[in-house]
Amino acid sequence: MKVQISPEAIRMFREFHGTDPEGASRIQYTDPPSELIVLGVLTSFTYEPLPNSSKKGTEFVHEVGDLGGGKTNTIIYLCVGKDGKGLYLIPEGRRGWKGRYPVTNRRGVIG
Repeated sequence: MKVQISPEAIRMFREFHGTDPEGASRIQYTDPPSELIVLGVLTSFTYEPLPNSSKKGTEFVHEVGDLGGGKTNTIIYLCVGKDGKGLYLIPEGRRGWKGRYPVTNRRGVIG
């Protein structure tokens, strides 16, 4: 079964990776459970772009709150389900948080 890619997803992919997506596949996930255990506050994380990205081989190290020219007071909680399964990154510890950051653009994760 062919997976449809929305125009918004294609635009976001192009903006970050600098290339068109080679295809799409469905990733199964679930919403966070209503009860989570907070392991701590995420301070930074590292990621690398997909192999077909124009940024291939680049390792992005993101310090939470980093805007490139300043810092925000963004808080992201690293959580796990009460059964010890699943990892969840929860900005400000709330589902549906309406804060300004973090966002993702051509530079990667911001804020």
